[in-house]
Amino acid sequence: MEEEVEIEYKNILSPTEYQALISEFEDCEQRIKHLHNMYYDTADRQLKAGGMGLRIRQADNYQHLTLKVRQADQEMREYTERLSVEDLTASLAQGRPVIKESLKHVLAQAGIAWQNLEMIGQFKTLRRELPYQGQLLVLDACQFDHYQDYELEMEVNNSQRGWQVFQNFLEERQIERRPAAVKVARMQATVPDYTF
Repeated sequence: MEEEVEIEYKNILSPTEYQALISEFEDCEQRIKHLHNMYYDTADRQLKAGGMGLRIRQADNYQHLTLKVRQADQEMREYTERLSVEDLTASLAQGRPVIKESLKHVLAQAGIAWQNLEMIGQFKTLRRELPYQGQLLVLDACQFDHYQDYELEMEVNNSQRGWQVFQNFLEERQIERRPAAVKVARMQATVPDYTF
């Protein structure tokens, strides 16, 4: 199991802003990923109540199971396990993820029985990534059940420096600051937070 702290800043983009950024950063076309995201929680939403999210992400050439635990604003501790194709197939067949002992232990410490997990939703993302001033710039087009939205993420190494790079990026392009809810919350919504 891999463990890391992720610091990221997010902003919802209008379709026009999204297209403008794709045009500006043409080399991101070489970095497209197709992601299928499947989220899990207990029937009474214990993960959500504990500031956590659990997902299987199936990409073009890998599949991961990731538990995210909120540490602070914009900061999540991530626990990630690589899944085999067999693990993914079994997870989909049984309706809950195949979880290894190390991650079962993390869930148990939070008082969550992995046997009670069930799929609460899924969506697809077209992702473009590229380095930007020492950070990772991510452009996501998310297709949820009821709507599609566009998101800018900046994954940063240092919260203060990263926040400044993120703010400058938006200001230089005259992109309005529109904080983005986490994807699992947007997945469960019937209408987007912002209309354009």
